[in-house]
Amino acid sequence: MDEIKLLIPGAVQGFVRSLISYPFEVIKTQMQICNKSTIDTVKHIIKNDIYKFYRGISLPLVQIPAERSVQFYIYEKSKKNTSNIFMSSFFTSFITNSLFAPFSIFQVNIMNSNKDTFKGIKQFVASVNKKRAFTRGISLEISKNYFSTFIYFYIYSCSQKNLKLQNHYHNTFVSGVLSSIGVWSVVLPFDTIKVKYQTGNESIRTLLSQISKGNVLNLWKGMTPILIRTIPSSGMGMITYEYTKKLMTTSHT
Repeated sequence: MDEIKLLIPGAVQGFVRSLISYPFEVIKTQMQICNKSTIDTVKHIIKNDIYKFYRGISLPLVQIPAERSVQFYIYEKSKKNTSNIFMSSFFTSFITNSLFAPFSIFQVNIMNSNKDTFKGIKQFVASVNKKRAFTRGISLEISKNYFSTFIYFYIYSCSQKNLKLQNHYHNTFVSGVLSSIGVWSVVLPFDTIKVKYQTGNESIRTLLSQISKGNVLNLWKGMTPILIRTIPSSGMGMITYEYTKKLMTTSHT
């Protein structure tokens, strides 16, 4: 029972972040696929399919809390067993990411669906499985997640240790925001290639050739909604995590 309590803070953090982040993730994904600006993408969604902002959110509301609960559990355990921030971040990234990577193909294509093609999570997952497409881009997803998880926990740990803000939760808020910005600044190009690959029919080689002939900065398409969501999502998500962890620790003692 005590070990199960250690899984709860990560699950709560994942749930809160999913609720806040999902509409921004939809905007980012559409920008990556269509190469449109943030304003044009938002206008298009509002005009043509406003329910897209939260369509299919039930999947990440189950997947992300489960993923975060395992990640933060391993992170806290590894921190106790080693004082090395680098190693604890590495262990967390290495152990957890292969487990949840297959969900990526479902989430990306749900975000790219519309009111005519989306008939529910169960039917959508079945159609992807029927096409045997659930492994498409999985190596890209795993590679991206290895980097992103490691970078996130490393920056978060360093920020928590070195920031000297008077209030603990202010420290936590800023650390969460800095971690998220650091992650996406590095991994967004990989995410853009992965999204295009999972929602299209082109090979990786073809996509890379198209990118090399165009504007390389398009690899960072979607950075604006990421930065906008970072403050409420990452900041409040980590405050939620630390507060829930404190409650679990108090009830444990």
